[in-house]
Amino acid sequence: MNESEIDRARKAIEMGKIEKALSILEPIARHSYDEPDSLVYLGIAYVQAEKPQAAVSVLEEAKELVEDHPVIELFLGRALMALGRYEDAEEELSIAVDLDPTEPRAWDDLGKVFYVQGKYAEAIGALRNGLEQFPNDIRLQSMLALSLYRLGDYESSISCWKRVIEEKPDFLTAKSNYAYLLLAKDRLEEAIPIVEEIQENNPDDYRSYLLEADLKLREGDLETSQKCLEILLERDPENIEALVRMAVVAKLQGNTVVSNDYFELVEAQVESVESCWQCLCEAYRKLGWRTRYLNCLLRWSKIDSGSAASHIELAKVYADMGYDDLAFDAWERAIEILGWLRVSCIQCGCEEKLEPHDINRVRAAGSIKCPSCNASIRLPESITAF
Repeated sequence: MNESEIDRARKAIEMGKIEKALSILEPIARHSYDEPDSLVYLGIAYVQAEKPQAAVSVLEEAKELVEDHPVIELFLGRALMALGRYEDAEEELSIAVDLDPTEPRAWDDLGKVFYVQGKYAEAIGALRNGLEQFPNDIRLQSMLALSLYRLGDYESSISCWKRVIEEKPDFLTAKSNYAYLLLAKDRLEEAIPIVEEIQENNPDDYRSYLLEADLKLREGDLETSQKCLEILLERDPENIEALVRMAVVAKLQGNTVVSNDYFELVEAQVESVESCWQCLCEAYRKLGWRTRYLNCLLRWSKIDSGSAASHIELAKVYADMGYDDLAFDAWERAIEILGWLRVSCIQCGCEEKLEPHDINRVRAAGSIKCPSCNASIRLPESITAF
């Protein structure tokens, strides 16, 4: 009897009829404590119904009855992640990929749980392992692109988003992130057709306005940039990305009081939105406000400690200020996070890749020899990681 009912519940889950599945499985679980299949499917249904605490309870019971069950580990990990128990979720999802490395969802979830903890390097490692088996998986590629961006490897993130778009040309999120990074790298010739395509196909989407505002700001068309941002802020007055850009536009237009008002609104919210630190720091850098920029980088480096981007920029700022020891400290932290760092020769443009074992040698010398032209590449001001 239970076997046929469990099969009915399984089919209901596959069809998305979660409440029906729960109505079948909950009575079975109450009366059959040693029936692992009913507990497994009940746990899956609870996860789908967004009842993570209930899912954890039944899946932990199922785990006691069945050893080395990858589905239990996968959904238990998801439930724990939904509860904010990230370290526990990491443990379960790591077991899930060990037990069944052919399940792409497990790799995706493991990457996500590393990402939400700010463990971007670990996320990248897990996602790349998953992509070795599933090279065309959009979810894995997208999560990898996000992780690379937060880590500070912008060029690799751009390459990932490009691959995602090649696999799924109508994926708006991928296109907008790709265009945003191209603009951030001042690769306008590549960015403009992408922005125009987004505007044509998704004219009312907020990302269309935000990208146009960015593009026009970089082209010096402050009026058009302002109009785009005003439309965004009419829809969402607390949109941090729009507010920080409006602050920059107002300052460049000479409206210092208005600019400061916008920056105050941003700084009041940014503590709770880790992903917006880069945007705020970039605004201060663009305006040449070195003290604010430095303070913003320091706060960002503490709040999002798994990102190398803030430490790389700190190294550059400290070097410009003549604080060589602090610059090298920031540079060392960046290379520890990334596992490598690129430096560029001012004379010939040749790039050299440095790794952690190079730290002591480079710090002692303060420079390295360019392998191409033999010129001296001084550090850390020659860092070109992103």
